[in-house]
Amino acid sequence: MSYQVLARKWRPQVFTDVIGQQHVIKTITNSFLLGKMHHAYLFSGVRGIGKTTIARLFAKGLSCTKGITINPCRECKNCCDIERGCFIDLIEVDAATRTKVEDIRDLLSNIQYMPVCGKFKIYLIDEVHMLSRHSFNALLKILEEPPEHIKFILLTTEKHKLPVTVLSRCLQLHLKALDVIQICDYLMFILKQEGIEYDSDVLRLLSCAANGSVRDALTLVDQAIVLGMNKITSDVTRQMFGLLNSEQPILLLESLIYADSQLLMKQIAECAELGVDWEFLLIELLSLLQKLAVDQILSTKVNGIEGELKVLQRLRLLNNYLAPSDLQLLYQILLVGRQELPFAPNYRMGFEMTLLRALAFHPLISKDLVKETSISFVNKVECDMSYKDNIVNCNEKMGAMGDNLANAITEKSLPSNKLMLPELFDSKDILSSAATDNILSEDMVQLLQARAALTKLQNMKKHEQHLQSFSDSCRKSITSILGRFADINKRAMESSNTNVQTKCERSLIKSDVNNVCSIQIKSHVYDKKTLVDLMQEVITQDDWSAQINKLFLSDLARQLAIHSWKENLDSNVVCLHLRSDFYHLNSEVIRNELQEALSNNLNTVIELIIKIDNDTSFRTPFEWCQYVNNKQKALKNKDIIIQDMKIKKIQKVFDAELEDVNN
Repeated sequence: MSYQVLARKWRPQVFTDVIGQQHVIKTITNSFLLGKMHHAYLFSGVRGIGKTTIARLFAKGLSCTKGITINPCRECKNCCDIERGCFIDLIEVDAATRTKVEDIRDLLSNIQYMPVCGKFKIYLIDEVHMLSRHSFNALLKILEEPPEHIKFILLTTEKHKLPVTVLSRCLQLHLKALDVIQICDYLMFILKQEGIEYDSDVLRLLSCAANGSVRDALTLVDQAIVLGMNKITSDVTRQMFGLLNSEQPILLLESLIYADSQLLMKQIAECAELGVDWEFLLIELLSLLQKLAVDQILSTKVNGIEGELKVLQRLRLLNNYLAPSDLQLLYQILLVGRQELPFAPNYRMGFEMTLLRALAFHPLISKDLVKETSISFVNKVECDMSYKDNIVNCNEKMGAMGDNLANAITEKSLPSNKLMLPELFDSKDILSSAATDNILSEDMVQLLQARAALTKLQNMKKHEQHLQSFSDSCRKSITSILGRFADINKRAMESSNTNVQTKCERSLIKSDVNNVCSIQIKSHVYDKKTLVDLMQEVITQDDWSAQINKLFLSDLARQLAIHSWKENLDSNVVCLHLRSDFYHLNSEVIRNELQEALSNNLNTVIELIIKIDNDTSFRTPFEWCQYVNNKQKALKNKDIIIQDMKIKKIQKVFDAELEDVNN
């Protein structure tokens, strides 16, 4: 006996065997019970979800010798003929091969004859959207007013291609694609009936690859059974799809979130050696990011089956290293990368560039990142990566040496007025005294002195680089804070204000007024001296701007501060009302930095609350700058108009007076 594929062998023979289409089954059942059968039905939906199956069951229910029933007997001649596909009163037409108008006319030429065996002559037209325009026109009349013994069942995967004149003549039933759980349960039932062994995590992989189609899922199962010699294993299935093991996507995601570019490129090279499907690998990464996003918002456990628990536990730990806004950006980059994958020179290059683009926008790569966050992040990466064990051991040894030195110095009664900071005292004196008192060996003292000198030199270089980059930034990108007035037409006539949409790219206030970072606005550019003078006036008028001037903040935290106005809810509670245009700055890392800076400035523990507020009755420091700049320009333009010779001549000839509309 020849082998029959699972999709045909397990095709439902009664309505109760159909899965996932209860709304369609209920409609047909009620029409049978009420005796109100429409003369034309249109079943639409994606491939492999049961359109043809339900159509044949519908024909079987109409043609059973026991009468019109939702539960045909499957024993009479009519039911058996329909199951074998040789029932004379069920005419199945493949519209994909019979698209011409002549074919439809030949088909309908015998429509006036009564059925031979059943009560109805049923025309089942599959892929009806493939018919030509003339074929549809030939079908319209008979489709609108068919004889009583005629029933039409139209099937299509592209309902939008059908003319509206055809749609209006049919009872439309849309079949939905099945979800992963429904397909997974159905495959589990079939494999148990077939006696096929399978791994627990394989069914979910096959169900996801089917994309809602039961027939596709069963076809993939057939392929996996043959490839695995009547046993479906995880390795066989992933080899069939050209995939990696289940841990490979999470390893790539960890390297990406930890910003370890070297390890990331190494893992991509390993994937290339295994012949991975790059697009499917991107889909796996997007699925993991979706689970991360849901877990961040809902604070629920990540769903998964037993075989994925280890991966899911590691996935949950990544929430501590990625803010929700950064996660959304990462998801968008990978999603766009998948769309652009066919346009790359090859799929591997497209995959690499997508991950490198995501790495370029990683928040921990930014120069403005808080120093403490960077240190803890690097330590996390070092502790997680086995090939950096030597660095960890070295850090532990140096940390122990530092603790011993600190204890020894404390025992020697270090003066309490000397803080343990390299800027306030010379560590060489303490090391020398420690060597004199035999606290440390001479070799150890020399080692620690060299380490202290190296650290001091590195700090000086970082400071010089910061000053140099800051000077370049001030010279190149200091821009205006407010839109300008329209140019005065030949220094006369009337003046008008121009609304300018502004975009802030840098911070406004630094620890010193001369250290002003750049703010880019769609307007003209001021020199550094003008902007410094403007800032000095703003600080004298706004207390919150003056307080920001005293804080040591990164550029991102400073931007959040200058685009908010401050409200003291309590002695230890500060509420910042942030403008909605800059809501993206409200991340946990930036909030923690700003809260710590306020606490240090006020010498008390501050609780920081940030609200999105567009109330214009209170000005932010940035809006204060706009106000001051606007005021200065108005006065300057007024002086230009007053001193203009043509204006003076008009005043003299016509005895005119200038009216200040701003007062």
